[in-house]
Amino acid sequence: MDTIPDRLYLQMDNCWRENKNQYVLIFLGVLVKLNIFKKVKLKFLMKGHTHEDVDQLFSRFGKKLSTNNVVTVKDLLSLFKESYTPTPETVSLDSMFNVREWLKTINPSLPIYPTLDHIFVIVENGKGDVVLRYKHWSRDTEWKPSKDPNKGIVMLTADVLIPTVPPDYVPSSPDNVDIECLKRDIPKHIDNSRVVTDAQRWWWAEFLANSAETYGVGPAKLSTWLLDDQQLIKKIGITRAEHTDNQHPTLQDQEVPNPCSVAAQMNEVVQGQLVDIPEVYTGSYIKTSGIISVDNIWDYVMVGGFLAVFLEGYKNVLVIAKVVKTETETETIHHYNGSWNKKWQPWLLSNGDPWTDVLPKDCAFLTAFELIDGKLQPDTKQQMRTFLKPAMKD
Repeated sequence: MDTIPDRLYLQMDNCWRENKNQYVLIFLGVLVKLNIFKKVKLKFLMKGHTHEDVDQLFSRFGKKLSTNNVVTVKDLLSLFKESYTPTPETVSLDSMFNVREWLKTINPSLPIYPTLDHIFVIVENGKGDVVLRYKHWSRDTEWKPSKDPNKGIVMLTADVLIPTVPPDYVPSSPDNVDIECLKRDIPKHIDNSRVVTDAQRWWWAEFLANSAETYGVGPAKLSTWLLDDQQLIKKIGITRAEHTDNQHPTLQDQEVPNPCSVAAQMNEVVQGQLVDIPEVYTGSYIKTSGIISVDNIWDYVMVGGFLAVFLEGYKNVLVIAKVVKTETETETIHHYNGSWNKKWQPWLLSNGDPWTDVLPKDCAFLTAFELIDGKLQPDTKQQMRTFLKPAMKD
C-alpha cells in the first residue's frame, strides 16, 4: 500500500462534548468531500464504560501516578512512558487548530441529528453530496434513514466550497493561569524540599522565566495544514516518508510512519481484539470480575453467568438473574432476590421451585459480572445505575 486507504474506521467514546457532535461529523464529511477517504465509518461505544485498550492505558497511568512524585510536566510525560507496554509516545502540544470556527465558514448543520444511535457511515452519493446514514447497533442490518446511500442525510452539498485557507490557532488563555501566583508559591514548595531535585527546580525556574512566551501570541499561521498534506499524498500517490523528505511546511521535522507498514499494523490490531483484554485496576477496592460493555452482549453471555435485565414494568427495580439456557432469540433465567446494597440469593417460589422466566434477548443490558459475598461490586452498581438512570426519570 503506497497511499492513504480509501476507508477510515473510527471508534470513539459516546460523549457529545468531545466526540458525538455535528462538528466532528462534519469534519469527517470534509475528509470525504476532499476525497482523502471515500468512506468513513464511525462507531460510538455504548454507555457504561468499556474496557478498551485506551482505558487500560490511562488506568495504568493513574496507578503509576498514585505511587510516584510528579513535580514537573517533564516528569509527567516520562512517567506516562514508563507506565505501559508498549511504550506510549508523549507530546506536549503548544498550539491547536480552531477547526470549529473553520467549519463554520461552510455553514455546517445536520437537520436530523441521531443522538441515540451508535454506528455512522459517511460517503459521497452519486450526486456529489456527502451523506450520513446511521443505525443503532453494529448487529442491526437496517441503515437509517434509508438503505440507499443516495437517500442519506445530506451533510455537505455537491457545490459546497471547502476553505482553502488553514484554520487559525486557538487563542492562548493566559487569564486561566495565574502566573504571578505560581511565581510566588512554587519556590515556597520546592526550594527547601528534600524530595525535589535540582533538575526539577531548574525546570520550574525556566518555565516561569519563559511564561510570557508560553502564554503569549501563538506561532505564525501556516500557508498549508494537515488536510493539504493528506490531499497531496492521496492525489500523487507518494508515501508519507517520501513526502517528509520533500520538507512540506507542516510535515517538516516530523517522524511520519510509512503507510506500507499500515497493513501489517492493522492486522496486529485486529488480532489483538480477538484475545482477552487483561483486567486493570486502579484502586484498593476488591478485585472485580472483568465486567464488559459491548455492542453485541450475546457474544459474552454464558449459561451459569449473571445477567442484568431491563423490564418495562420494573423501571425502578434492579433485576438480576442467572442464565439457565440460551437460544437464538430468548434466554431462560433464574431470578435472584436482593437489592443495591444487600446480598442477592436465588429466588424460590413458595413450593421451593426456582422462579424462572423466558425473556427476549433485548432485555439484557449487562453481563459477565460476579457477586462478592453475595453483593454487587461498586463498579458493577455504577454501570447499572448509568444504564437505568434515564429510565428511572420517566
